[in-house]
Amino acid sequence: MARFLFRATTAFSSGILALGMLLTNLVFEALGSVSDFENCGFLAGNVFALFVIYPLISLVIARRTTGRIVLRQNGVAPYSYMGKVIGFAGSLMYFAPGVANLVIEGRTKSLTFELVATIIGMCILCVLFGHLGQISALRKARDNELINSFS
Repeated sequence: MARFLFRATTAFSSGILALGMLLTNLVFEALGSVSDFENCGFLAGNVFALFVIYPLISLVIARRTTGRIVLRQNGVAPYSYMGKVIGFAGSLMYFAPGVANLVIEGRTKSLTFELVATIIGMCILCVLFGHLGQISALRKARDNELINSFS
């Protein structure tokens, strides 16, 4: 049962990451930002800004999720890969429908090498920052445990 709850929490957190990425994209569109890639509505805004914002969202969500689980497990991390999975699955949930939409609508010429490399780079950064978020949550839990042991 615990394994199911960890997987469900990971899936839910990945969905929250994808939603956060979508909301960021919508904010850029509302502010009138134009995508650096032609016919690519899912990367509205400056790509360099998105290379910073998307991984930071991954870090925050992975840190909050794993932090809560670690607190419930008395400072023990149940799965060492949880933050990475949140980053990967969340970014995949966001980018896959956008790429699929380009293919379905026959706009495959928009799938340039630069676009694919950007998507892969953002996915890798989301995985790395998700892992950093998990490490940060574990360190915080260990520090709290250490402080409580001296009390």
